[in-house]
Amino acid sequence: MRKLHLILLLLFCGATVTGVVAQAQTQTRKVSIDGLIYDLKHPDPDRRVEAARLLGVHKLNQSVPALIEAAADPQPSVRLAVLEALAKIRDPRALHTYITLTADSEANIRQKAIAALLEVYVVDESGFVAGTRKVIEFLNPFDSDYNTLVVEPYVPVSADAVRALAQRLEDPETGVRKAAVMGLGTLRGRAALPQMKDVLSREPENGIKIEYFRSFYKIGDPDACGRLVPYVNDPDKAVHDEAILTSGLLRCKESVDAVMDIYQMGIKEREKVFGVIPASSSDDLQIKCLQALALIGDDRAAKLYLPALRHDKEDFRVAAAEGLARLADPQYEPVLVERSAGARGKRFQLALAYAFYRLGHKERLQDMVRELGGMKHGDQMFSYLVELTPDQLADLYPHLRASKGKTRIRILEAVGVAGAVQNLAEVQSYTHDSDANVASAAMVAVRRIQARQGL
Repeated sequence: MRKLHLILLLLFCGATVTGVVAQAQTQTRKVSIDGLIYDLKHPDPDRRVEAARLLGVHKLNQSVPALIEAAADPQPSVRLAVLEALAKIRDPRALHTYITLTADSEANIRQKAIAALLEVYVVDESGFVAGTRKVIEFLNPFDSDYNTLVVEPYVPVSADAVRALAQRLEDPETGVRKAAVMGLGTLRGRAALPQMKDVLSREPENGIKIEYFRSFYKIGDPDACGRLVPYVNDPDKAVHDEAILTSGLLRCKESVDAVMDIYQMGIKEREKVFGVIPASSSDDLQIKCLQALALIGDDRAAKLYLPALRHDKEDFRVAAAEGLARLADPQYEPVLVERSAGARGKRFQLALAYAFYRLGHKERLQDMVRELGGMKHGDQMFSYLVELTPDQLADLYPHLRASKGKTRIRILEAVGVAGAVQNLAEVQSYTHDSDANVASAAMVAVRRIQARQGL
């Protein structure tokens, strides 16, 4: 009995001690958080830095108001630690703090503030990309490092954020300027376009000029075409390559003559043409020019498309067929019929199918839809479908109803990108599809159309 009492007593004491320890630990955690917040105003800047760092590491949302207040700290090291903590916590309440810090006296704080500002729109609380989509990855053969993120048209972007980025376009630090230009493209900062086009002519860094071109495309500014033409003949390879590509993506008629001239010169890289344009490989620049001209689809380039249909390289044949597709001129149909007989290369065959569809052969749409859900040719087909007019998109409805899975999703995505009010009813009918991925794609498509149409 005495032994039993002893055991019970020890168990009781152990439980009591455990409870006290747990209570003490709970109190310590509570006091620790309050203490860290309190330390944000400590006289020692090192204590303030460490407090901000720990609050960020533990992602304590309750500390956000105190961190926002601490972002005005006179010590740069503290402001930086506070900024990094807020960026880790990912609380949208910090947006205006980021905007303020884009004008900080310290360059590294300005640049990190821009990054944090963008994350408000492109990264969700779990750290995954959200509220954005990728653009032109299937149309950009020039640069594998292209940052293709752009906010969806239905995501509201702070006008103050756009103004803050625009104010950094002439920042003395290269990294800050580049981040600002990229940020304006990602956020579709249309209000900043006049300032961007003005500042571009004074930008000394080639890498930043390239980001201007990319942002013009992301924003969707055909009025930028006039600013692109001089750069088509830029002495820097990366600059003229990107200017040629962007001219194509923006359908810049103003660039056609200059790009055609380069193509017809038969440029070889590592040579100099009039001491102006260094080339990159035997026909590297030529295919880039032809692809850009194909995107523009201008009558003046037809004399280049036609012989390129017989080129020994498929890239040239594909571009030529795509250029003729965008012209949709019946006078070229006999040539396309001739070239379709025994056409070599699946990509070329599909480009021809697109050309015939644009000439009124609606049955050829099936050839494109059949490949839409595939890994190999799906992006090529998607790039064709997003060029269709709202009326032409109606030709996809039977295929939408007959398809399932990835193909149905990609058709919905295409309609969402290119559609108008008249396409809404069809898309909305899939928002309750039994396939959750299809339903989600339909809802995104509806939001894209509504945002673009101002609904």
